Amino acid sequence: MTHLNVLTDPNKELRIPSKEVKKKDIESDQTQNLINDMIETMKLEDGIGIAAPQIGVHERIIIVDMDGKIDAFINPKIS
Repeated sequence: MTHLNVLTDPNKELRIPSKEVKKKDIESDQTQNLINDMIETMKLEDGIGIAAPQIGVHERIIIVDMDGKIDAFINPKIS
């Protein structure tokens, strides 16, 4: 696993729209490694959540720690 660099505002990378992750790519090694690296980064940064754009990846992936239970959400929709 890799600790990734976290981008902060006003970095312009954070304003680039993210692409939807295709169904066929969700279980790929590349996506799974990204999720693992995001989890590791979130923990090392003492965070409770991280989104792929925060590490410069423009895909719709977020990681959330809810009371010690960490989940990855792919293509989330906020309603």
